[in-house]
Amino acid sequence: MRSKQGIVHIIYTWLIIGLAVWQLAALFPVLELDNSRELLTIVLLGVLAECLAVPFPHGQLSGGFALILSSFLIYGPAAAVCINGLAALIGQGIANRGNPVRTVLFNAGQYTLAAVAAGLLFKLSGGVPGLVGPANIFPLLIFTAAYITVNHLLVYLYQLPGRHSTTGRLVWSDAIKWDGLTYLFTVPQGVLIAMIYRYTGLTGTLTLFFSVLALQVFLRFYVRLQVTNRELTAFYQVARFLEGKPSPVKLMEMVLRNTKKAVPFHSGVVYLCQEEEEDCLPAAATGPYAKQLLATAVFEGEGLIGLSLANRKPEIVFDTRTDPTARQEEGLCQVMRSLLVIPLFSGKDNLGVIVLGEKRPLAFDEKHLHIMTVLAGQASVALENFVLSRRLDRDVSRDTLTGLLSFNSFSSITSEMCESAGEYG
Repeated sequence: MRSKQGIVHIIYTWLIIGLAVWQLAALFPVLELDNSRELLTIVLLGVLAECLAVPFPHGQLSGGFALILSSFLIYGPAAAVCINGLAALIGQGIANRGNPVRTVLFNAGQYTLAAVAAGLLFKLSGGVPGLVGPANIFPLLIFTAAYITVNHLLVYLYQLPGRHSTTGRLVWSDAIKWDGLTYLFTVPQGVLIAMIYRYTGLTGTLTLFFSVLALQVFLRFYVRLQVTNRELTAFYQVARFLEGKPSPVKLMEMVLRNTKKAVPFHSGVVYLCQEEEEDCLPAAATGPYAKQLLATAVFEGEGLIGLSLANRKPEIVFDTRTDPTARQEEGLCQVMRSLLVIPLFSGKDNLGVIVLGEKRPLAFDEKHLHIMTVLAGQASVALENFVLSRRLDRDVSRDTLTGLLSFNSFSSITSEMCESAGEYG
């Protein structure tokens, strides 16, 4: 399923990584190694900030910019770039939240290039490194704006192949909003750290930066509260939608749309079982591979998805490359690293299965499983009602002895056929 878009994405990723390595190699000889102990201490603080970063579906929030700005003013552009890149690389390598090595390297690379671009624009705007005063206010604003812009632009292009929904854009706007508020706090902190460094040395830097880390801890709890609110909203909207008695296809499309609010994923598909047939056909799909997924089918008891449907047990595949069953599976297992499989059933009937996929490993956990189980339960009740209603209509429309259509049903069908025939002459 790898497309030209995927190949361009890989080329872009390694281009950013290569440019960052080139810049670090060029700037390393310029570093003042007499301050190596202080620089290493600041790198460790940056690693701590990355470990405590607040994760978002389209990025993460970190107070590390206070260190970048203060290092730029105290030690110069080369030190700020190297500290930025190393802190991101080590920090996200330790607490990578399931990201593959390529993503960790890209994040470190884009932070490095953002710092390089910001430093160049600072110089072009007349800024003087090491000067903390009114003359540097405008260049520092340029430095901050350039860093934020380049950072978000590079990340946006990196995640562009997976951005195919309105909800994704809404989550992205939320990340920008909270990122902006974080910078409003970290920029003054960075300037203040540079100002008191002259008098207190590294001790004052440590004291002030811990207030930034405290903000991150507070923001983490607040973001969790916001995420919980999104989950409850998703449940509520599905329940409201069920009041209109939608068709199974409309229902499954609605479930996938609301799932993205609570469980971020790359591609997803819902298979519904066909009465008196062994296969389950796709009713709805979303994501870059939606077209290919709509051409697939699932057989109960066959493969990872079919076994989950037959056993009525939800499954989390943390990494398809290491899972022995998933490695032999076709479809999403070949292009996704993480899978979440949720069967739909009610009573004795198997109704279908929801399959979500994500490009990175370890993307789903027990919390996501619980959310999807609740959403699947809501959808299963509506599907069961639809199936029972269709069976009832079928039984009422046929004679119990012969199995032939009743007079009323036969009359209604022939009337409709005659009317449609008349319309077309």
